[in-house]
Amino acid sequence: MAQRWLRNSSDGAERDRFTRWLEHGHPWLPVGAAGACFEAVALLDPLRFAPAPPVQWAAFVHVGA
Repeated sequence: MAQRWLRNSSDGAERDRFTRWLEHGHPWLPVGAAGACFEAVALLDPLRFAPAPPVQWAAFVHVGA
């Protein structure tokens, strides 16, 4: 799910999402974290789809032998 969300969201869409969260709050994301996320995308090209390899955003767990 996260992979689809990240891949299908432009930097402008991410900026808009974090702006909404800053203005209206979010149930689990602290305001400081939303602000840091907003600052990370605020000046980027709004039409750009930033690539990110899974190692930068996905958690991996190995269970078993």
